[in-house]
Amino acid sequence: MSKLGITDAGVMLIFPEKLKSIQLLILHLRGNSISDIGAFKIAEYLNGKTKLTELLLDDNIIAHQGGEQLGNALSSNTSLVIFGISNNLLGELGYAKLAEVAQKSESLIYVFMEGNMIQEETACLLYTSPSPRDATLSRMPSSA
Repeated sequence: MSKLGITDAGVMLIFPEKLKSIQLLILHLRGNSISDIGAFKIAEYLNGKTKLTELLLDDNIIAHQGGEQLGNALSSNTSLVIFGISNNLLGELGYAKLAEVAQKSESLIYVFMEGNMIQEETACLLYTSPSPRDATLSRMPSSA
């Protein structure tokens, strides 16, 4: 569902209350017009019992409040392995929350957050290279 012009209203249609039982595995919503309002709805979905393993929200207009809500949801989510939120408007606060959660998560392996207009110090919260152009966390999955 990338680059379809999906707005916050469209996100509400994807995640209506009565369809919370639908188990998506992969959801790509890149290149749409999703803002904090849509991010709140996605966060609600992530807080539920979901089997979603891959969520890409790159190239939207999600700002710090949406980033913080997604971070709160990801902190209790154990199914997501790949998360992308590059080229949004996260700013320092949203980025810092998501970076903190990504570092602590036992399930997330790939996190893509480049292009979010942040300071180098904030970018270093997620990864070791001091270039905010490449804010990506990747690690080997732990053996269970």
